[in-house]
Amino acid sequence: MQQLEPNLESFLDHNHPPGDDDVRSLLKELSSVEDELRSVELRLEELRARQAHLRSAISPLRRFPSELLAELFRACLPPILDEGGRERFLVLRSVCRAWREAAFSTPELWAGIKLRVYIPNARYWGKGDTSIVPWRELRSWFGRAGSTPLWLLVHFEIDEKILTGGGGRRHSNPDVLEDVGRIFQLLEEDRGWKGISITYGRICPAPFRNLFLDMMETISLAPVGTTTSLSPWRNLRSLHIPLTHRGPQRPEVILWANNLESLSPHLSDLTLTMTSRLVGGVVISHASITSLTLNLFHIYTQQALHIVGGDLPNLKKLKIDETDPAMTRYWQTEADLERERFVHDGVEELVISSTMHPLEPLGFLTLPSLRSLACHRKGRERSSRGNSVPPDPVTPIVSFLARSGDSLRTLDLAYAGLRLEPQDEVQMWLAISRCRSLRYLSVECDKFHVLLPSPDPHSALSIPFPAIRRIALYEHSATIDLRAIARYFAYRQSRIDSSPSAAVNGSNESVAGGEPAELQMGCRRAEIVITFIGLSCREGKPSRAQELQWDLESDVEYANALRELTDLGVRIVVEDDG
Repeated sequence: MQQLEPNLESFLDHNHPPGDDDVRSLLKELSSVEDELRSVELRLEELRARQAHLRSAISPLRRFPSELLAELFRACLPPILDEGGRERFLVLRSVCRAWREAAFSTPELWAGIKLRVYIPNARYWGKGDTSIVPWRELRSWFGRAGSTPLWLLVHFEIDEKILTGGGGRRHSNPDVLEDVGRIFQLLEEDRGWKGISITYGRICPAPFRNLFLDMMETISLAPVGTTTSLSPWRNLRSLHIPLTHRGPQRPEVILWANNLESLSPHLSDLTLTMTSRLVGGVVISHASITSLTLNLFHIYTQQALHIVGGDLPNLKKLKIDETDPAMTRYWQTEADLERERFVHDGVEELVISSTMHPLEPLGFLTLPSLRSLACHRKGRERSSRGNSVPPDPVTPIVSFLARSGDSLRTLDLAYAGLRLEPQDEVQMWLAISRCRSLRYLSVECDKFHVLLPSPDPHSALSIPFPAIRRIALYEHSATIDLRAIARYFAYRQSRIDSSPSAAVNGSNESVAGGEPAELQMGCRRAEIVITFIGLSCREGKPSRAQELQWDLESDVEYANALRELTDLGVRIVVEDDG
């Protein structure tokens, strides 16, 4: 840096004011310093950029194997990419060339797609593509998967007018049908399919159904042998298809069902959507199926259960989803019901959801090995079709638990939409309390303390809830009576104390009550948690937790009851909705 002129140096050491000529000289010198500073800053930026480039050259990421990068991609992305997943995948591919190359060289990332096809309001994948169905992009996408087994989940939202050529649409009927048909043709190809799901909205026009049936016929006619199959679905693990509008009575579908085990010998997860009454139609027999889902529209469970009347020896999970079930026929005698029931010794998990009454299908089922049961009502509104509500809503679950409750461990009725009369609620509660293996109970109950003291006339010596660990009570609107709860669990503990201790000489059964000895021993040690989940608090009113705290502070007997429950190993938890 150049030195200032001697006459200007004095202004830096003293406070003498400079003259006009001196000010001009100082400004000129200041401008020179600023120019030099900008030059230095520019050089500094260049050096820092050079430094970053040199460091990147020796960065460990340069030596990061592409295989590990692919593993990171697989961990960040779901195996089946929906629209959001594809957008995240695009972001990863756009980071740098190395990441893009790693993505394109990893076939597993391209092996699964969940696609929604809107007709006529399709979302285009390619900017210049005028096709209403992205079948070209779908083929290109799967082309990068190589020989990796493929998953395709496709949902069609179809406007009936466009398939019939009406409505003034720009796509004619043949164009749209051809594009939709190309997706079905893709499913007919030998691509090592691992999972296939075909669903549609409320409308399924006849031309669409015919394309689907043509595909089913092609699949069904694939040559099969005693040990090998040339079916393109031979490696299929998961399948979801619609059997609608008398589809189960069509020869193409019946042929497919009869040859299902040969066509797809490894199939384990099967979902069927049905919308019409099935008479003498499809019957499924398959040794590898472990999970079966029945989506039922405008029919009820008993009408569809014959479809699994074949041989499904390894079935473990059964899910029934009813939407607007038709009017149910009620049998007057238990013998009539017994002739109609579906019985399976291997099912361990049952899930029922219905827009009407989710407990009703239990009357048609006997599942002695069941370990988990969940019944949910879809939508909280009451049905306008009141004549479809069973006149005796509690009998199905009471009789079902008597037939199938011995191994039950989890029972979820929290969203079953139960509106029971007091006597029905007591009857259901007694049936639940006799489930010897039940550990977790979730139920809608507004007066828990009223139900607890109810005597069990059928089993005076048995231990109520012998294996229970968790009880969740939803919409409990009444005040929590800890004294009644303490009396009940003291009575329960007295039954445990008065029962024979652990089995003698290796016996697994106790003498009194027929309860397994290990359950009685467990009742003595394990903590029981009872959770009250109340209604949403109204403005200006105390919450359930506040009410409980006030009762504990103002009522000595209430506080003593809480201590007694603690001594019995029972913990009370209060939660408020909203």
